[in-house]
Amino acid sequence: MRIYHDDTAYPNSSKKHGKVPQNAYSIVFLHIVSFVLALALVAGCSGKAVPLKAKPYKSKPEEIKIGFSPTWLGLNKKTDDIFILNSQINQIVLKNRKNNNQTYAFQLDEGLSGIAYAESANTIFACSKNSNMLYSIDIARKKLNPILKMQKSAKKLLVDSKGSIIFALSENANTVIAINPPSKTYIGEVKLGSSISDIAYSAKNKTLYLTMPKENKIAAVRLNNGSFGKPAFEEIENPAIVRADDVNSKVYVTCKKNGIITILNGISLKREKKIDTGRKIDQLIVDETRYRLIASENKQSIATIVDLKAGKAVEAFAVDINGYAQYDSTNRDLWVPDSHGSVLIYKF
Repeated sequence: MRIYHDDTAYPNSSKKHGKVPQNAYSIVFLHIVSFVLALALVAGCSGKAVPLKAKPYKSKPEEIKIGFSPTWLGLNKKTDDIFILNSQINQIVLKNRKNNNQTYAFQLDEGLSGIAYAESANTIFACSKNSNMLYSIDIARKKLNPILKMQKSAKKLLVDSKGSIIFALSENANTVIAINPPSKTYIGEVKLGSSISDIAYSAKNKTLYLTMPKENKIAAVRLNNGSFGKPAFEEIENPAIVRADDVNSKVYVTCKKNGIITILNGISLKREKKIDTGRKIDQLIVDETRYRLIASENKQSIATIVDLKAGKAVEAFAVDINGYAQYDSTNRDLWVPDSHGSVLIYKF
């Protein structure tokens, strides 16, 4: 910063003796104070939000003992049946909330690279790691059925509740393939030329959402008459997890490097709001009925409640989370596989 001396502004000043009038120092001081305040304001706007202090959970959660650490959990909200994957022995175990004893186990010949559950169809869909075969497991009939052999194994499977469409994110994470299980046929594929970290589907809008972290973008591709349309994009910094909210027609995207959740319009894909939870987010659960989110950080075992109407995090609880949690919004039950061989049920 330079200070200019203007004799016309300060007629009593003297260049000979290099004197500076006292009010000149006051002006310089005011400039410095203004500059510091401006910096503080910018830092306050862009700084990380202070995370809420995690409170102990209000009561002891209900516990279902399973004897191993699951790597996936499926939930039938109507029957309170849970399906737990034991990847060490390639087995899917069926248990019920009322009957804590093991009721059935599906033994698989090989490991799985992707797995998903369609509640209305009461069917599990899984892709084998070695043969790339896509299977369906009919829970009611306790029957394993091959659907079709995929060109590549699936890193992640996403299925609608009716089991009428499956989205398979390829192992190299640059292609999503859509499959119709009843007819055992391919619908189409989405290839964006960049790696995809997560996918979500809105049955209401018939739209697939894909996060592209290398491009700092989220893509939306509409499914029309059995074929994919042209993708639309929106820029988001370091996108990671994406979730679709059909009730409120919203899309929620987390940031990989911080606790920011970006809310987008599910149809136009325009950004509407940002909420900073102050904590890294490993899982994101949508409570469509109460218009809120449950964001969990696995490392510190903390679940943060985000009130979407208020636009901020409102509560945080110390919850032991390990694996894929499921939420029953009707009964407000959060089903959490813990790190000690149990499934815990919290009231949220």
